[in-house]
Amino acid sequence: MKKLVLSLLVFVLGGVLFVPQQANAFSMSISPARKTLEVRRGQSVSFQVNFTNQAESTEYEVQILDFVYDESGSTRTIEPEELADESQSLTSWIDLDQRFQAVKGQRNVVDVTINVPQNASYGDHYGMLVFKKAPDDDNALLAIQGGISMILYVKVLGGQTIASGELVSFEAQSQQRARNTVNFEVEYRNTGNQFFNVLAEVMVYDQEGDSEPIKTLKKEFTSFPNVVSSYRLPLGDLGDNYGEREYPAQLAIYEYADGKKGKVLVESQTSFSYYLPYTGDEPLQEQTVVQKEVVVTPPIVDIIKELALYIGGFLIVLIVLVRVLFFHTSARKRKK
Repeated sequence: MKKLVLSLLVFVLGGVLFVPQQANAFSMSISPARKTLEVRRGQSVSFQVNFTNQAESTEYEVQILDFVYDESGSTRTIEPEELADESQSLTSWIDLDQRFQAVKGQRNVVDVTINVPQNASYGDHYGMLVFKKAPDDDNALLAIQGGISMILYVKVLGGQTIASGELVSFEAQSQQRARNTVNFEVEYRNTGNQFFNVLAEVMVYDQEGDSEPIKTLKKEFTSFPNVVSSYRLPLGDLGDNYGEREYPAQLAIYEYADGKKGKVLVESQTSFSYYLPYTGDEPLQEQTVVQKEVVVTPPIVDIIKELALYIGGFLIVLIVLVRVLFFHTSARKRKK
């Protein structure tokens, strides 16, 4: 009986110790952690990254990301669809093997080459190389794994600092029987080589040629080089003095610093149909609602909590079983 109980305890403890090791089975190091390069248009530069893992010998991958710094010093990753010109993306200049076999405990060398195009924009470009285990569909626990990053700064020499931009689109979207009937959609591209704050200002007029707007909408945002920023400015209610008809609107985007407007970067105008907002007195038109099933992957904390509950329940059952068997054996011995 004692051997049976001991075997069960070893099995349970082994399972408890084994699972967290799988959930956190990565220990990586990288050097250099940061690389700064000064280059010129048309130049190619190569260097090596030393990567070491202490988890296991397996396949690793390198993910290449663009990022920028905002005015507070925080980083923001740029999604590929936000890029106005892929040829100005640092990630498009990098050449490396994005998958490689890493031997456990040994230094693995990854060769990196940066090919700067002839039309590269002057100024700073920021990138990130993220090293992590390659996904393995046969082992779901590998989805709960981290990575290690190397920061890459590339300064293209030979030009001056430029703060400029262009309007991609400006339009007004109107909708009848809505609580907010008009939304102004603004898409703006930073064509310079530095980030700076801008102010988008939409002025709505009663009639063409009026000098004073009946309503002014404002939106401040940070503009990053080679990034298309999309913003929505809701019009709201114009008030009881203005009915349902066409109204003109003008857009101006300014440089904006310390709460003050700078130079005008872009200007545009449009007209829109205004409808009285829905007040709730009459039912809205029937709308078709499409439901879509969403599969949510639980975070690692929830997984560990659920795992702990299962283990705790199993231990309680095991303790009860041991006590029952122990007392049953003791009772039989006393009867003898």
